[in-house]
Amino acid sequence: MNVVAFAEQYVSDRNLSRTPVYSANRFARMMGNLSLTAVDDDVLKQWQKLQEKSGLSVWSIKGGLKDLRTLIRANGGDVKVSKIVNPEPNPQPVELSVIDTVWPHLAEWSRQWLVIAYWTALRFADTVRMQRVIEPDKLEWKASKTGRRHRWPVPKWIKPHLDKVPLPYTKNEDHSEVIVRAELQRACLLAKVPRILPSNVRDTSLREWVRADFHVGQVLHGCRLGVIGHYVDVLDIIGPVAPRVRLPECFGVPQDKQPESELVESFRLLDPQAKDLVLMTAQRMAVRRVS
Repeated sequence: MNVVAFAEQYVSDRNLSRTPVYSANRFARMMGNLSLTAVDDDVLKQWQKLQEKSGLSVWSIKGGLKDLRTLIRANGGDVKVSKIVNPEPNPQPVELSVIDTVWPHLAEWSRQWLVIAYWTALRFADTVRMQRVIEPDKLEWKASKTGRRHRWPVPKWIKPHLDKVPLPYTKNEDHSEVIVRAELQRACLLAKVPRILPSNVRDTSLREWVRADFHVGQVLHGCRLGVIGHYVDVLDIIGPVAPRVRLPECFGVPQDKQPESELVESFRLLDPQAKDLVLMTAQRMAVRRVS
């Protein structure tokens, strides 16, 4: 069976995303639609070089090679894939003011997606899957790439955004992602701002969580807590930091917080010694004012 036909059968039998089919089609365009049994280490190395010459990204090349290796192994064969060095991250966050500008042009479902993507900092595919099964009082998800289970606080401001809304998604997850990208592009054109990609939203989210607390930002990015993670609920770590995360105004968070509530939120983040110092200072100031 040739590469493309086997890929079609493979994803159909397992009800998977069509990504391996896209990789197989790219292979067939560059190398010919060979029999899967004819694809060996040398053939994959030739394909890798052709992809590099064509200017494909490192991530696309790595993904394609892994997809072909998966198909070959599923057919009873085996090949080695050359190690490719990952490129340095190049985050491109979008300013909060731009999100505020685009918001009025988004449909209800895409507003919900934007809130979920921003608050969770999940990878794009996970945000689309999570939106299908969203619950009003709980935010939990197992990341598809790392396999790690994440949990997030559910503050009052986000609850209206978690109500069930009609979604335009199809059973094809890849096409559902295309729908989100197209919706963002449509809204950006109407708002007359540069195009926003889902990756830009995640970059912005991670930036703001890291600004609020570096270690919490690492946890949301997928870093393990280590052994201590078995003893501490992740919400105990994320929860106190959450109020410090900057949000777009369009999310509906009250901007005129009382100084007392801000002080309480900041106080909760202090270590015991710092709390004692703040209490002593406040008590002395109160005594002086009374006297």
